[in-house]
Amino acid sequence: MEVRYLLTSFARRRWHIASLVPIERFTAATGATLEPAELAKAQVLLEDISALVVSFTGRDFQWHADAEITVWEPNFWSVPLPWSVRPVHAVKKVTCNSEPVTAYKYEAGEVRATEYPWLGPVTVTLDYGYQAVPADVQAVVLVETLARFNSEPGIAQEQIGDILTGFRSSIPTLSRDARRALRRYRQSVGVIRL
Repeated sequence: MEVRYLLTSFARRRWHIASLVPIERFTAATGATLEPAELAKAQVLLEDISALVVSFTGRDFQWHADAEITVWEPNFWSVPLPWSVRPVHAVKKVTCNSEPVTAYKYEAGEVRATEYPWLGPVTVTLDYGYQAVPADVQAVVLVETLARFNSEPGIAQEQIGDILTGFRSSIPTLSRDARRALRRYRQSVGVIRL
């Protein structure tokens, strides 16, 4: 059985990843007054690192009120929610074939029917996400951005005299420490129901 998801609240927005850390926090962390060109560079870096974090974790760390998720061809007794829809704060409404459903419960990432099976498309209206970006996620974005702020893009190594002063990938990636810190926000195990 194939489960297809339609996140209708996302379909109405452009796919632009906003910075997970405000530029003011970055400037405070540098301890210096930044010129307009440096502020622009910092903003771009914050957005790029934020996009890497969102891509790595599968979550956007934003608040989604009254989001609608429609599942076509659901399991007859449960609707598994996508991993990106975490944490769930409230399941507000469930409809099946556009008819309201009152006999359901939410547990362990699934909305389950409690009286009779669902036949047809199921739409779940819920609140999920983060009202504020978690502090550890902000710290990762800030540290990764600060590490790249004073380096030239595309330079893999630099040599001064006989001394090799650095080596880093010219392809933007998260460091091993950043990936380790973000691991708890990433899906690591999946369940397949037969």
